[in-house]
Amino acid sequence: MSETNKPIELKLCDPLQDAAAIKRCLDYLRVEAERTGLPFAAHLIGVAAEAMSDAIALSERSVAQINRNGAAQLAASAESRMAQRH
Repeated sequence: MSETNKPIELKLCDPLQDAAAIKRCLDYLRVEAERTGLPFAAHLIGVAAEAMSDAIALSERSVAQINRNGAAQLAASAESRMAQRH
């Protein structure tokens, strides 16, 4: 396999950052497809970019909810320990 045909690899450090990078790539490809005169391809790429935006937003909300739930559990645990001491 030649160097130009190798798949692009992502190192999963932060999945949300990786998803945002993919979204930026899709936005770039959409613009280039429009510039090249490929309106249908541009439309399909735009739909993929929109789906990526939706997935990112859902993931961010899920992470925020997990963080809120975790904080609530920590607070409840701390209150329980304080109540046991008294």
